[in-house]
Amino acid sequence: MHAVRLLVAAGILLGTLLAGSVAEAAEAYTVVDLGTLGGSFGEARGINSSGQVVGYATTADGLARAFIWDAANGMRDLGTVPGGLQAFAHGINDAGQVIGQADAPGMLGFSAVRWDAISGVQLLGTLGGSFSIAQGINNSGQVVGISYTQGETSDPHATLWLARGPSGNVVTSSSR
Repeated sequence: MHAVRLLVAAGILLGTLLAGSVAEAAEAYTVVDLGTLGGSFGEARGINSSGQVVGYATTADGLARAFIWDAANGMRDLGTVPGGLQAFAHGINDAGQVIGQADAPGMLGFSAVRWDAISGVQLLGTLGGSFSIAQGINNSGQVVGISYTQGETSDPHATLWLARGPSGNVVTSSSR
């Protein structure tokens, strides 16, 4: 009986400590509603060290569009590829380059894309298949994600897209 009381007391003490930790953690954050692009849904997917947030949100007509948000300008639609209807942003680096996916004309699925202030939206391509998604980008502009190879429709491959400089050479962190 003494062991049962001791276990109950230990459980109550642990629960009290954990509840205090959760309450303290919640107090350490301010929760910010980033909004939507006129629709009912929004999801943040990435943030850089400047506090720029990217993700996707629905428009008033129900389409998903990639966005970038910052405290000064709020949420802005990044647009999509010409002829495309939907886009999703998944990551951003410290240079403000955003990656994700967009439905592209001629593709059966989505294609990996990159947005930046100079070039706008760019298709990154696939490994020969009909589908790719960019899921992460580093500060050297290298992008990772998934892509189908030619003829595949169900098992994507891990994919790395290497940025090319103005000379057409692959840019790596050591060549910058």
